[in-house]
Amino acid sequence: MRDERAPAALDGAVDLRRVFDASPTAYLVLDHDLVVVEVNAAYVGLVGRGREELVGRPLFEAFPPDPATVDEQGRHPLQLALERVRDTGRSQVVPLAKYDVDVPGGGRAERFWSLTLVALPGHDGGPGLVLERVEDVTAYVAERRARGRDTGGEAPLPEHVEALEADLYVRLQELVAAQEARDVAARRVAGLGEVALRLTSAESVQDLERIVLAQGPQVLGAAGGALFTRDEVGGWRVSAAALGEHVQDRYQHLPFDSPLAGPWVARTGRRLLLPTRASGVAFHPSMAAAYADTQRDAWAILPLTVRDACVGALAVSWVEERTFDADELELLDSLAAQCAQALDRLMALQAEREAAAVAARTSETLQRSLLSDPPQPAGLEVAVRYVPAAQATQVGGDWYDVFVQRSGETVVVIGDVVGHDIEAAAAMGQLRAMLRGIAVTTPASPAELVRAVDRAIDTLELPTVATGLVARVERVPGEPDGDDRVVRWSNAGHLPPLVAHPDGSVTQLAGERTNLLLGINPEAERDEWTAELAAGSVLFLYTDGLVERRGESVPLGIEALRTRLAASAGAPLEELCDDVLGAMLPPHPEDDVAVVAIRVHRAGDPALADRAPASPVAEERTRTPRDAGDPGPAGPGADRRTLRVPAVPQSAHTSRHWVVGVAREHGAGDPTLALAKLLTSEVVTNAVKYGLVRELVAVTVTCAAGSITVSVQDDNPHAPVVKHARREDTGGRGMELVERFAEAWGTDGSAAGKGVWFRLRLDRPTVHDPGPAPAS
Repeated sequence: MRDERAPAALDGAVDLRRVFDASPTAYLVLDHDLVVVEVNAAYVGLVGRGREELVGRPLFEAFPPDPATVDEQGRHPLQLALERVRDTGRSQVVPLAKYDVDVPGGGRAERFWSLTLVALPGHDGGPGLVLERVEDVTAYVAERRARGRDTGGEAPLPEHVEALEADLYVRLQELVAAQEARDVAARRVAGLGEVALRLTSAESVQDLERIVLAQGPQVLGAAGGALFTRDEVGGWRVSAAALGEHVQDRYQHLPFDSPLAGPWVARTGRRLLLPTRASGVAFHPSMAAAYADTQRDAWAILPLTVRDACVGALAVSWVEERTFDADELELLDSLAAQCAQALDRLMALQAEREAAAVAARTSETLQRSLLSDPPQPAGLEVAVRYVPAAQATQVGGDWYDVFVQRSGETVVVIGDVVGHDIEAAAAMGQLRAMLRGIAVTTPASPAELVRAVDRAIDTLELPTVATGLVARVERVPGEPDGDDRVVRWSNAGHLPPLVAHPDGSVTQLAGERTNLLLGINPEAERDEWTAELAAGSVLFLYTDGLVERRGESVPLGIEALRTRLAASAGAPLEELCDDVLGAMLPPHPEDDVAVVAIRVHRAGDPALADRAPASPVAEERTRTPRDAGDPGPAGPGADRRTLRVPAVPQSAHTSRHWVVGVAREHGAGDPTLALAKLLTSEVVTNAVKYGLVRELVAVTVTCAAGSITVSVQDDNPHAPVVKHARREDTGGRGMELVERFAEAWGTDGSAAGKGVWFRLRLDRPTVHDPGPAPAS
């Protein structure tokens, strides 16, 4: 709170001209050539000359020296002193200078002066102006002479002058020392202001450490320092690199109850001053080693306190022992207060970021667990992609689904829920589940499905608005054995699908009019359209993140997609999806993207011939104590089952549903079921892609002691590598997800291959990321 008795702050800049003119001390300013450029009123009064007589004239022309006092080049010692100050930039005090001046009517008067000469550097840092502070001490000299005569006659001039100079010098030294102290204090206050300004731009605790420890001790004239903050793993994190690498290595982490001075202050919130080594060792004997390591003999340790809570400590050190005066302690407390406020802000910011990251990971994990691998119906090939946005806050709304109705027709759905957060991901899951439930239990057409979902949103009062497109790929009526297909679709405000035809052309599937989004009007009219899909065609569905760019129109984006799709239409379907995403997406997508591509194949197409069935070959089941090499939990009555599946991508779908079924038999909760499904899919996919499997992949589930362990055996003896994929990467997250979400995981290797396993608690309360799991 502002002290009302204190003078109000100046509204504008200080008027230095007024300060100069109003000063009671005489000043004049000289340029590089010792020409007078300015004098103040006190100087005019002192020398008895008008300003117009002085400004613009060389100093020694306005005040010519006594010819007897100049050197061979005609230069007075005062001129030499002024030139030296100008050229070196170093100020000089002239305690006593005899410089006679002309008097009106002719003649010269003896005068004595005390001078302070100050260099004022130019804007480029080079020589600039010289400020001369002038005091007339003639009366003082006369008084001293009179005292000399009163005490026994006039002393010889040199001794008298020497004594006088000594006395004046002492007086001036006291003044200079006081001025220097004020200057040091001003520089320190200004330095702390700069530290405070830089702290406002700090974005992490590491930034704060660099700013405070690099600049703070320097401002205080200290020899380095250290910062103690809470470590997320417990104890104190110490930043002391400024004291040497060996100090940082030895003290980088200290226990919470460490007896050393820094942790003690951080725990108690009390300031501690250790001006000598003896005081430090008396505080605690363990400080002796700290003194030896740092080679600093004086320490001031300040608590970092915000709202009566201590969040750490700041230690400042000096090489030699010292005493701390009140001004210095005030500056130390000010630096600690600035550091504490910045640290509090950064800790809050870090907590917000971590919470956002957890929410984003949960959202993405939920979304990925719902966006399952598609079926591969007869005569069709299906490929899907999901790419999250680069910014974690933008993940959550895009979705797709592909499934087969009881009639044998393939239904493909794509949509985008309004919003980008875990609520959008949850809403997406609700829409997907409702639409699936209606579609697999009724022969509803696409328009009927859209209408039913819209009404369900209204009936259940779900606060959801979404785009959605439902399409069904059907056989041509009257041609049950033909290769061609018909696509029937209904569009609720979504972008139009594209079809790449066998002749290389690409067309849009756009109806005659646009229907409303889902969640706005349950009685909105829903149209349905049909188009032919000749054998060899590719039906391509996508969300707006693929074609929408800041500053560009969506039609331009769709046109670019048409061009790219035409260029890649002849490629294998998986490669086509990768080509399109690689060409259309920037390095850091601003929105998430979902894609579904369906190719209509001709009978006998090699792509269909190479597609092996994904049905399991056999299931083995035992209930027995764990074998010595089994990674599952120990204990009698363990339920162990093994499923052997072909080494094809579709086996991930088969395996994960089998694992979920086993887990459900043992009472697993929804979080465990969701993670078991996700992680099994990732591990089996890794085995198919990289496991060098010659025939079958073995998936083993062991349930006992309240947990489920899934092990996947392949023929590659090399352990999997955990890669930390970037957000824009479309793959490479398999083992990273296992590491993040499993309670434990590991490998059991041999010359013939390896087993990769992970373990989950059956009663896991949440799918939230618990941090990296211990690996063995």
